[in-house]
Amino acid sequence: MREFGGDLGGKGGFQEDFWRRAGRNLRAAFAMIDTLPGAAFYVKDAKGRFVAANRRNLDVCGLAREEDVIGRTSADLFPEPLARAYMELDRRVRETAEPVVKTMESPTGDFSTDRLVKSVFPVFGRGGRVIGTMCVYVQTPAPAAMPEWHGKLREVTSWIAANPGEPMTLSSIARRAGLPPKRLEALFSEFLGTSVAKFVAVQRLSAARRMLETTDETVSSIAQTCGFYDHSHFSKAFCRKWGVSPGAYREKVRSPAGSGADSSGGGASSPAAQRRR
Repeated sequence: MREFGGDLGGKGGFQEDFWRRAGRNLRAAFAMIDTLPGAAFYVKDAKGRFVAANRRNLDVCGLAREEDVIGRTSADLFPEPLARAYMELDRRVRETAEPVVKTMESPTGDFSTDRLVKSVFPVFGRGGRVIGTMCVYVQTPAPAAMPEWHGKLREVTSWIAANPGEPMTLSSIARRAGLPPKRLEALFSEFLGTSVAKFVAVQRLSAARRMLETTDETVSSIAQTCGFYDHSHFSKAFCRKWGVSPGAYREKVRSPAGSGADSSGGGASSPAAQRRR
């Protein structure tokens, strides 16, 4: 079982105190869910601060280490439109002490057009009082299920997500949307909390991450398919976002340990894994 709080500096005490109040079953459940491929899981305290987050959730947040999220809130990590929705759901669960099951959201924390299917449950302390929330979610590619924020915005974000390898500039995307570039930027800022250029970059990285997880294409081939200049450009961008190289990420998610639990990836690579790099 993964041990939490082992390398978090001063944040380890904050985390361990919460685990003590929540009891051992929650800690065991976290470790269990962390073995499921594609499942993201996190726990927050009564103030909405992250207590723990598994590897998949860190990937969606664009963070390399668990210590980067501990003690922070959704407002610290996400643009205001997303943070507001996440925090409101947490507040509702804390105040009612009732779970919200299989709710659907889009866009997700990594700005992809995937549909996010999540369940949020209250966390009870030993005395029966709600001391926080816990959430498990998965992402499923379903652009058609996106909410109708704005017809043209929905269409263009779906096109970007489906065509990461296409050449894209603000002008070319605006022409496809039938909008002036400044208006398109304003829509992205209002509804997604990000710029067009950052959205495109995230879609390319998210598409590449999925290919690393689900195909045997080489890293160079994935880089080309997803719109990066070359292997080097892709590797640097991927490492900046997720703190690990594409090859090391692929080995980690495909390891027998399965998971998403922290691992160094320092073991010897198999010949097949070396060919995929």
